[in-house]
Amino acid sequence: MKMLTREDVKTLTADQKLELMDLLSESLEQDQIPVSPEVADEIKSRLKTFPQDKATSVTWEDAKRRLMP
Repeated sequence: MKMLTREDVKTLTADQKLELMDLLSESLEQDQIPVSPEVADEIKSRLKTFPQDKATSVTWEDAKRRLMP
């Protein structure tokens, strides 16, 4: 497989760059993604309160509708 250079990446369109980002992120295993202790603590905290927060949460689609004029 040929490695892409910075110059190769610069020639890609925005859509191609986004597709490449998706492919790269999907190829990572969960244990390959570094997470700082602070982020790990925040995730744990949010998971603990998720059942209560779920009752007042909204979907991303609803949130976007509320934000768009």
